[in-house]
Amino acid sequence: MINDLMKLSQDEREQLYDAIPMITVLIAGADGEISEAEREWAKKVTHIRGFNNPEKIQGYYEEVEARFETRIDELIEKLPLNVEKRNDELTEQLSALNPVLNKLGYSYHKQLYKSFLSFAKHVARADGGFMGVFAIDRDEEVLIDLSMLEPVS
Repeated sequence: MINDLMKLSQDEREQLYDAIPMITVLIAGADGEISEAEREWAKKVTHIRGFNNPEKIQGYYEEVEARFETRIDELIEKLPLNVEKRNDELTEQLSALNPVLNKLGYSYHKQLYKSFLSFAKHVARADGGFMGVFAIDRDEEVLIDLSMLEPVS
């Protein structure tokens, strides 16, 4: 069901579709390097969420998946190489989603917000810890709460 997204302009929908690639680059790049394992895991999680999610937001993930790899590449190419500057820019862009998210219905907004938080944790766990998996490093830990997004309870 993509009806909640139809409340938004095309530009606002595009901005929202970019959230998952931006979260991927923010979290995966927190340590200064976006590993192939992190990219692949984020891509896989996006794909799975296109069919294994509350029906309301499945359509969102289908749209995100269709452009995911292209947007990741574009973001990496255009964002600063310096980690701090890149994180600042991504934080600012993700903050700009708050007014867009507030235009959505409460239920859809809440599901999407929780999904973003969960997605950030999945990306953080993709490459780190014991034998390179399932632990969140310190640089990622600071960002996974996505504090730039207004919480929905």
